[in-house]
Amino acid sequence: MYIQGTPSFLVSSALSSPCPSAKYKQDNQHITQRGLVKWLEEEHKVQVTQATVSMTLTRSAELLDGCTEMKNVNQKTRRPVMYPDMEKALVEWIQEYQLVVNVSRDMICQKGKKMLKRLHPSAPPFNFSPGWLDKFKTRHQIQSRRRFGESGSVNMVVCVDALSAIRKVLDEYSLEDIYNMDETRLFYRMQADNSLATKQLEGRKQNKERITIVICCNADGNDKLPLCIIGKSLKPRCFKHLNMEALGCRYHANKNAWMTQGVFRLWLLAFDRRMEGRNVILLMDNCSAHIRKEDLENHNIHLKNTQLFYLPPNTTSKLQPCDAGIIRTFKAYYRRRFNNILLQRLEANVDNPEKISNLEGMQIAMAAWKEDVKPTMIQNCFRHCKLRTEDAGQETTLEELEPPADVIAELEQQIARLPYTNPMDIRNLLNYPNEDGAAEIPTDDNITENILRQFLPATQEDVDDDDSEEQPVITTRQATAALAQLELFWMQQTNNQPEYCDILQKMKDSLSQISEQKLRQTTIRSFFSRS
Repeated sequence: MYIQGTPSFLVSSALSSPCPSAKYKQDNQHITQRGLVKWLEEEHKVQVTQATVSMTLTRSAELLDGCTEMKNVNQKTRRPVMYPDMEKALVEWIQEYQLVVNVSRDMICQKGKKMLKRLHPSAPPFNFSPGWLDKFKTRHQIQSRRRFGESGSVNMVVCVDALSAIRKVLDEYSLEDIYNMDETRLFYRMQADNSLATKQLEGRKQNKERITIVICCNADGNDKLPLCIIGKSLKPRCFKHLNMEALGCRYHANKNAWMTQGVFRLWLLAFDRRMEGRNVILLMDNCSAHIRKEDLENHNIHLKNTQLFYLPPNTTSKLQPCDAGIIRTFKAYYRRRFNNILLQRLEANVDNPEKISNLEGMQIAMAAWKEDVKPTMIQNCFRHCKLRTEDAGQETTLEELEPPADVIAELEQQIARLPYTNPMDIRNLLNYPNEDGAAEIPTDDNITENILRQFLPATQEDVDDDDSEEQPVITTRQATAALAQLELFWMQQTNNQPEYCDILQKMKDSLSQISEQKLRQTTIRSFFSRS
């Protein structure tokens, strides 16, 4: 069977999974995209363009994340489904809504009709028959489960009562094996001026200015996981030419830059793999995006190294370490770094100095988390929540839970230097109300739009929403000159720290290896072109 000029999602259905090319590339790093095209044709009898292979490899990390989990080993070979994108959207809708509504067979069929019309407006009538529904549920391992009403708001008495049950579980774990994750929104361009912030974040501008940050760390503070960042743009211009594996964080995107169950699933599977060989417990709140323990199998999640523990509803401000001060401290360091960039750009007379790109905002966030947030701060916040019996009698001071006094003082000095007419109070800046909440249950339109965005060219709305600029490709010659300048700069400093020059030397050595490798590739291509 040959399939020419086919979109990547149809090629995926012909292969039963999008994994083969991504997996083959992972196991054979030397192979080129042209070689992959030939391999797909010979091995799978599928003829695709190099552009399709390129698009598949761009999503290779995500595809490989879910590849093994999504495959049912007992599943017999079946004919490719007619509308795999519709089924993908329908599965996502079921996963998101089964927490809040009893999803019936009729509801699934009706929703499937609407999504098919949304994704394929000119498609001929499709029979959502009982037979199709049974096969659909088998393909995606969907099981029926009846939902019952949720309990009401939890008061402080319930919060105190819950601690005894929590301690009974957590006392069995060492500090290094107790993790907490939470999400927070971040307006990464927001200035510390009440008037400017209101104007800057009004209406649809909020979507451009906002990313969601997923923070996770353990109780002894020595394992801060790389950030997971959720943006609005699937492929921002500033990401072009970048090696996404070297980004330093996990990046996902959807229409509203929210945490969803789909994103959470990928994050959780990656977390569990990272904990290989250990037995850890992960504390989370019970927001709608966090898949419940009893629903893990329905989402094809099989954890080997991780136990999940959901904090009682409406208690996270008291019982969740990330809410106790970790996120607030992270944002203090982010704002300090952002303000430094603002001051530098103002001094250089840069137009719209606050207009940093998605990539720059992510780099600031990663530096604030990795370099600035200290293990002692994390330890204080876990101890403050008194989640273990040994912490019950210990008291923490407000100073131990807040960003360091010197950071707050520097923020105040920065704000005083910036040309603001109505400067924010530091407390309001670090607890900005519109940054609360970072998860949602997506609407039908959100789901189908996110599916379409993966396979279709960017719409005008996507282009308008992405106001970043494409970064130029840096040549080895330019990189060599830049490193030489940096080395000379540090050698001229009176308070020079030798380790910086050592780091630069390692970078120069690595750059030399890259140059030699490119030279060998150029020589080989020249040889074959002559012959």
